[in-house]
Amino acid sequence: MAPAKGTAAAMIAEAISHDGTLETPTNHTEFGREFGWDGVAWCHIFLSVCARRSGCGEMIPWTAGCWTGVDWFRDRGQFFRRGAKTPRAGDIVYYGASGGDHVGLVTAVHDGRIYTCEGNTSRGDGYNPSGGGVHRKSWPLTNSRIYGYGRPAYKSAATEEDDMPNLYVSLGSTWSRTVKAGADTVYLGWDREYADATHEHGNTGVYPTVLMTPSRYVATVGVAVDGLPAGGSGWIRFVEVADTKNKAGEFPIKEADPLHTVHGLADGGRVHVSLTNADTIGKGRRLRVQMGGFTHDVVVRPATIKIHGWKV
Repeated sequence: MAPAKGTAAAMIAEAISHDGTLETPTNHTEFGREFGWDGVAWCHIFLSVCARRSGCGEMIPWTAGCWTGVDWFRDRGQFFRRGAKTPRAGDIVYYGASGGDHVGLVTAVHDGRIYTCEGNTSRGDGYNPSGGGVHRKSWPLTNSRIYGYGRPAYKSAATEEDDMPNLYVSLGSTWSRTVKAGADTVYLGWDREYADATHEHGNTGVYPTVLMTPSRYVATVGVAVDGLPAGGSGWIRFVEVADTKNKAGEFPIKEADPLHTVHGLADGGRVHVSLTNADTIGKGRRLRVQMGGFTHDVVVRPATIKIHGWKV
């Protein structure tokens, strides 16, 4: 079940569904084309377009300018400076002098840090207000680059709180596996827990389960594939398995999402795959990521998976 339009959850789901999207060529994006002004710095354009798509267009300014965004929230009494209060998921964070350098969407707040989704930035946690892609970031609440926050009036306070993510998982991996051509399949393994307060990952060590709590969720997984030549292909998908083993000692698949094709590059180099899925997981299920169907022997290397959830 998708989050209700006009809520913080809907805004977050829309923004993070574009994680990994890159401009082509410089400053040219689907967001700029929809906005009506392409080929320019697009960090606020990205948020404005996501707001309109998620039913939040009247709650977040339709602008390309960060200073304009700050003024818009300040004029409505919805802006506060860094340190004045604690930000929350759905807030708009403005960076730099007077908030005019860059902007992002707060997707979660944990352990003294904000987690964000930002347009026109670079991978990783470094500060780059013109990095060329949509990427997830993380900053200490005290970071001096943070100027302040706009707080959109998503819904009435009670309903808005109900729509805030109350489950967050961030995992990484040092694991890799050779997947043989043909019918060979593999569940991606994870052995690095960056955030998992609700113990979704299950067992310690390398383990494939990433979510067990019944919830609505939005998950984004990133994985590298080596050895897939031009013209080669395979697939990746999210699956739900039973939480108890069958007589064969396996966790049977109860529900599988559609296959998303992975294509080899023209130069035969490493393929970086990013897949976002929004769905609901029920009681007695475990969420995993599966890959297979490759036309050539490959090595898969999971990089990261991030999940925002709303318990049901």
